[in-house]
Amino acid sequence: MARSTRTNDVHPITTRALEVLRVEDVTPGMRRVTLGGEQLRAFRSDSGYPVAEFRSSGFDDNLKIVFCHPNLDEPLVPTQGDGALAWPRDPRSITRTYTIRRWDPVAGEADIDFVRHGSGPATSWAYRATPGERVHVAGPKMSRSYPEGVDWALIAGDETALPAIGRWIEESPAGLRAQVFVEVAEPAHRQELPVRNGITVTWLSRDGAPAGSTPLLFDAIRAAPWWDGSVFVWVAGEATSLTPIRRWLRENRNVPKDHLDVVGYWRRSVDEPDVADSEPSEHEHDDLHDRLDLLPPFAVRVGVTVGLFDALERGPLTIPAMAAATQTHEQGLGKLVRYLAAAGALEPGHGDTYRLTAAGLELTDEWHTTEFDLGGIPARRELGVLALLAAVRTGKGDYESWFGTSFRELLRSEPAALEADEDEADVIADTLAKSELFSDVRTLVIAGRGAGRFAGAFVDARADVTVTVAGHPSELAGIRLLQGDRPRVVLEASSMLETRSDSPDGVLLANLLDLMPDEDAVHVLDRAGRSVGAGGSVFVFAAPLEHATAEDYEYEDDLLHFALTGGGSRTNAEYDDLFGRADLRVLERVTIGWGEVVFRLAPNY
Repeated sequence: MARSTRTNDVHPITTRALEVLRVEDVTPGMRRVTLGGEQLRAFRSDSGYPVAEFRSSGFDDNLKIVFCHPNLDEPLVPTQGDGALAWPRDPRSITRTYTIRRWDPVAGEADIDFVRHGSGPATSWAYRATPGERVHVAGPKMSRSYPEGVDWALIAGDETALPAIGRWIEESPAGLRAQVFVEVAEPAHRQELPVRNGITVTWLSRDGAPAGSTPLLFDAIRAAPWWDGSVFVWVAGEATSLTPIRRWLRENRNVPKDHLDVVGYWRRSVDEPDVADSEPSEHEHDDLHDRLDLLPPFAVRVGVTVGLFDALERGPLTIPAMAAATQTHEQGLGKLVRYLAAAGALEPGHGDTYRLTAAGLELTDEWHTTEFDLGGIPARRELGVLALLAAVRTGKGDYESWFGTSFRELLRSEPAALEADEDEADVIADTLAKSELFSDVRTLVIAGRGAGRFAGAFVDARADVTVTVAGHPSELAGIRLLQGDRPRVVLEASSMLETRSDSPDGVLLANLLDLMPDEDAVHVLDRAGRSVGAGGSVFVFAAPLEHATAEDYEYEDDLLHFALTGGGSRTNAEYDDLFGRADLRVLERVTIGWGEVVFRLAPNY
């Protein structure tokens, strides 16, 4: 796995009340609302948690804005937790996500641009907002750097991407060349932007055509001159229109995954194709019966696994043609197709053909094909639900009896599992490595998921650090394949089940303890404490379960990990209990990311 061209600066998730300072129309199609207020500075929330000062350094940083439901007098705002938020569990809670067009920390101002279309809550608020009005926001929870190690950039999007594109043009590094394409509704919606040397901007006008309905952006990208050297591509806009663009960039231009950001900002409404449904609800509540039905999600995963949705993404097909394209049994596939049509993923086309619905088209994007492929690691993890009955009855799941190997062995031996762990670590690794918690550490041993990526981040961030990655031989072979050989990183076939003899300054257990039953976790903590040198520390990186802010998926992860490994998520009190049983005391507890923390521990002996 090549390292991403963009590094991440992850912030604890925060909420704050801001004030409308100014309102202006940038063009007839775009309104700018400037926000400010005391809570852009650091403060302590009403719930008692510290909130860091507002930060935004990435061109595509975003935040959520909380709007008031028309039947309420006040908006339903989240409550601040420790690096996370407790959102109201109320269907009348309304939020929308918007790009931060400009952030001026000296003036204490943030600009948010709103596209004028439809009559959703965000558009309506923006065109009624007046100076002095209060509004609650959440985030940004992460800033991503400008791409590094590339020769040029291709930046494209519709008007919803224009705030990010405008910030790119104004703030991108001076030596980075770029071709920029912007699609707008009409020529009057073009903006005056300070375009520097090395950047070309091409405006594309739909001239009355509905947003998301034309191939303007795709045609412009295909016709663009392809400059020599390494390219970074960023494209954003209507989600379904981006699918062929992403595919073309990957297949025809061979743009590597780590050089490509294609982001669906909104989705056209199926029922009202001329109205941009760019403000989808973020608090949908499914009927309990539908949520308990096992067949629909499994049938969709079968369709993804055999390549049915990818085959139909290229155009309507008959069932025999689908069977030929997917190399499946015609009768069996026909029954699957009929069911998926009844479920709303497919629909009849002309003659005997079937085609994708808007929901079915969504299943062709890269995220869904990765998550839903039954041969992939995410699905094989979800199938651990089969081990849940045994885990609840006996305290130990029976994954191995279903699949022939334990899930922990699968994580160690499967390259795809290792790659998924390294990808997940990529989000937080740079932020973790820069933490002052590790300022006195010169020799560090890392064990756990994503250890290779964490090791690379530490040697990149700290020139005086040497890192040893401890793991199984199969694990280390995968890390070497994904991360390559790095200076000051040693891959060592060893286990944290034994006391080390090299007395490192620190041992970092990264997302490791949740894969272990309590007795195993205590043993590993004890050995880590006995391994560090005098004055050394044991660091535990984990995501404690906070009942006040926990979402459904966090309890799902907890339950699945218990079925798969006998471990699972733990509360802060449960971690404290493990540390005490291992005779370790907590020196510091620091929130690093989105509810993730680092415990710094020292032996009591």
